[in-house]
Amino acid sequence: MPGLSLPVPQIALPLAISFYTFQAISYLVDVARGTTPPARSTADFALYMAFFPQLLLGPIVRFGDFRGRLEAPRPFRADAFASGLRRFLGGLAKKVLLADTLGETANAVWGVVHGGHGVLAEQAWLGLACYALQLYFDFGGYSDMAVGLGRMFGFELPENFRHPYCAGSVRDFWRRWHVTLSSWLRDYLYIPLGGNRKGLARTCLNGLVVFAVCGLWHGAGAMFLLWGLWHGLFLTAERLLFPKTKRLRWTLPGHLYTVAVFLFGWVLFRSESLGEAGLFLRSLAGLAEASRESRELWLELSPKTFLALAAGLPLCYPLVPWLRARLARVRAPGFAAAQRAGEWLLLTLWGALSYLFVAGGSYKAFLYAQF
Repeated sequence: MPGLSLPVPQIALPLAISFYTFQAISYLVDVARGTTPPARSTADFALYMAFFPQLLLGPIVRFGDFRGRLEAPRPFRADAFASGLRRFLGGLAKKVLLADTLGETANAVWGVVHGGHGVLAEQAWLGLACYALQLYFDFGGYSDMAVGLGRMFGFELPENFRHPYCAGSVRDFWRRWHVTLSSWLRDYLYIPLGGNRKGLARTCLNGLVVFAVCGLWHGAGAMFLLWGLWHGLFLTAERLLFPKTKRLRWTLPGHLYTVAVFLFGWVLFRSESLGEAGLFLRSLAGLAEASRESRELWLELSPKTFLALAAGLPLCYPLVPWLRARLARVRAPGFAAAQRAGEWLLLTLWGALSYLFVAGGSYKAFLYAQF
């Protein structure tokens, strides 16, 4: 009615509502299906739902996996505690030293575009690279910290990332990125919708529905929906072009194509409107007029950004596991002990630097917590 003004209620949602809602749904469905016995007590169920290491941002844990650790004895093991501590310190360094540092440049570039001004092409590419790595190390760092804390308490939480940025196809990307969400959507949405059992057309439709839900799960906005459908369209195209191939063979062209897909997807994910996304894409192509604000961006760049990029880009690829496997073959006397001492020294240094960054006020809240 004209002239009528209705107050919009500001409802404060509980912390991590999306993650523990998915865990609760999986518990109810698995118990109803008979695939997982119910919890033995209210305390066991409460611990499963409120286990603090992964409560905020996952990984999403199934009760069937968690139940086994509840029932099994969990005596203190120094080796497991040390392994968990190493994992925690590595995740903390990813978050504080890499994600937060890269986020400063990403926020500066996107802030100019959000204000309706174009930026230089090299600035746009730098901002996009920083944002992509910020997302990965922010979320991946939290997952490492959660797995590490869980291991310190005697619980083995599932892995949530498997070097997604080195994927050779979009299908492969989603086998590596936020693995527990992908498997949850497959088991509790895609398969109940019919999966791939009702013909090719229905299979493609089911995939698009799943990724539309995936986008809306990150936020109730049109850009999140477009981001989900963008990935769903490429997954559908790969299914149509390679119907009999379960896992596409990794090739450099396939990898570059995948990088282009998820980078464009991050533009949609970060932008607040199609107009903002269009302006950023024009800036990437060098077609946007460089503004005074864009020229001032160079003054805000810090050497820390380029150090974080130099450290972060190699970590996107499985170079560390490869190096460890190579070093494990060395049989020189005392080499294994020296390697462990070197790893602890490096992790201690990372932990100390992370503490200094946090104490200096440079810590920022987890980026993925807002989705």
